[in-house]
Amino acid sequence: MSTCEVWFEFDQAERTYRPGETISGIVHVRVNKDCVCKKIFLRMAWRTHGKGNRNTGGKQEFAFVENASLTAGEDHRFPFMFSAPNGPLSYHGELVNIDWYLTASVDIPWARDPKAEEEFVLTGTAFPEEPLPELADEIEILAGPDESIQAPRKKSRKLGLLLFFVPLVLFGIMAITMFNGKGSSLFGFLPFLSIGVLIFGGIFASIWFAKKAAEKAGECEIEIARPHLRPGEIVTCDVRIAPPKPEEIEGVTCILRGREVAVSGSGTKKSTHRRTFHEQRQRLPGPFLTDPFQEIVATFAMRVPADAPSTFMQSSNKVLWELQAVVEIAKWPDHKKLETLRVAVDP
Repeated sequence: MSTCEVWFEFDQAERTYRPGETISGIVHVRVNKDCVCKKIFLRMAWRTHGKGNRNTGGKQEFAFVENASLTAGEDHRFPFMFSAPNGPLSYHGELVNIDWYLTASVDIPWARDPKAEEEFVLTGTAFPEEPLPELADEIEILAGPDESIQAPRKKSRKLGLLLFFVPLVLFGIMAITMFNGKGSSLFGFLPFLSIGVLIFGGIFASIWFAKKAAEKAGECEIEIARPHLRPGEIVTCDVRIAPPKPEEIEGVTCILRGREVAVSGSGTKKSTHRRTFHEQRQRLPGPFLTDPFQEIVATFAMRVPADAPSTFMQSSNKVLWELQAVVEIAKWPDHKKLETLRVAVDP
């Protein structure tokens, strides 16, 4: 039979609090024999659970009782009161879950310290909703070229071709050298050589195509008015591009995206899991008929959801908010630019 029983009684039965609100209640302690309690500790912290390895943090500790005499059989009541933390907010997703816990630990001499633990919910604050701006002129063509935007270098094309062909030639020379004079062995090695060529070709083709797409898009920048936002607020940004051939730009898309990332295991058994839980898109269609290298500014405005989870960045568990610009190029892969946002109740 346990020598001591400990349990919580919260003043708010739902145990749901907003950042800065008062968390209060009573710690009940009942012992089977008379003793002296040296201290009672309250510990508050968050923990993750889900697909990823466990992370923990936000630890706070309060010692609010000292040298209290406990009489056997009586229900000893010790009130507590403190402010709810600012974050991270409680979150329940498919890959990542964030929960807050309050633990009471009773320090009794010559005995194992009895404990009680309860979960509470930290929820967001409801902010007034501001209206979306009216973007009458969503596309702006600047009067002249921006001197800060330089023309893509011609050698980038040559670099893409070199990255594509040189490794293939080197790989073939090495294979022939290794098996020189061993005709049958070389013939048997041809399947392996073909696989190697495909692998290297695929890698360097993707690099070359990405460089080519960046060259056709020209300089691309995302200017975010306020990168730190509260749930429900509006993110406004300008996407600036200066393509050498504006008529090849079929459109510009801006994406507001929320993602979960969970990492499980370690070493060779490490796995990364990803899930998109929110995505908004705005697209401005082309083509844009302007002079070469003339800067084009596309303005976008989207609302962060009112119930958006806070940005959460830990080693094995992440909740991310991102803004991505996609420049659509005719007959070529899209050119993409990514910027991160911080969503929190206290930006």
